Amino acid sequence: MKATLPALALLLTLLGVTHVARAQEIPWSNAGDVEHPLERGMMGEPRPESHGLVGHRLGVELGVMDARLSTGHFVFGLLGMVSARLVLAPEWQLDIALPFAFGFQSIPVVDGTGAFTGTFAGDGQIRTGNPYAAIAYAPLLPSGWRARFTAGAVAPAAQLSDQSTGLDALLAGLEANGAASRWLWMPSRLSLVASASVEHDVGRTVLGGQLAGAASFCIDTMARCGHVVDAPLEAMVFLAAKLRDDDESRIGLRLRVAALPTATTEATQFSLEPYVHVRIDNFYVDGRFVMNLDDPYGFAFDRRGVWAIFAGVGVID
Repeated sequence: MKATLPALALLLTLLGVTHVARAQEIPWSNAGDVEHPLERGMMGEPRPESHGLVGHRLGVELGVMDARLSTGHFVFGLLGMVSARLVLAPEWQLDIALPFAFGFQSIPVVDGTGAFTGTFAGDGQIRTGNPYAAIAYAPLLPSGWRARFTAGAVAPAAQLSDQSTGLDALLAGLEANGAASRWLWMPSRLSLVASASVEHDVGRTVLGGQLAGAASFCIDTMARCGHVVDAPLEAMVFLAAKLRDDDESRIGLRLRVAALPTATTEATQFSLEPYVHVRIDNFYVDGRFVMNLDDPYGFAFDRRGVWAIFAGVGVID
């Protein structure tokens, strides 16, 4: 018995040393020290977990907008987007999105004196926006920090059969989103897009931002899309609060500026966007309200301002 006790103590000591050595060899093994970058999303949207890792995601978003343009035309828009995210590796994903829009224009009718007498309903147009695909890299960072970098392309699916057909629908998609991701709605253009995003936790508050830009090339043989090459740019900052300790749900506010430096007229648009994201098991629900703040789309609540409301649902595999 006396010989057994020292042997048992030696064995426990060796096991303890082995455990410490293994912990030193795998410094990121403690989930409390670092979070996987895919566990959080950019732009204030949590990226839900699936068995500790992020699963594939499929979602759809629908929105409505109603605006009176500076031309006096009334435009109603029904907008939508189908999106998916495929996990290729722990730090690599494939993003896919397909936007679409329905635009209906009402033309004001005036008499010989210029007095408004009613409206004439124009034809509604359904148009597909430009499909988007990108490779995303989300590096492993210390706890509380997340970053994401994307590089992708936008196919020129949005086309006009003449000078106006379908333009109302594409304009509805552009204006309802505060000119964000302009490359999704520009007709007859092939675009190469890149973005960089970062966010940081401060207690239950999340701060972050994003920069994005594109090189957009006109492929219309009739040159109806204006410049041969455009370079839309945008920047966004957000502030969000976690609704739950597990950080699966958030409510926040985004401030965005979207610019088109190559435009011959004013095209820089500021917008404000309150949003909410709620995760329920393997499903999520999104909501956002886009308010344009200045020209060219006007202040949201002015007579000729543009605003839009969106709701989305999705599933995580």
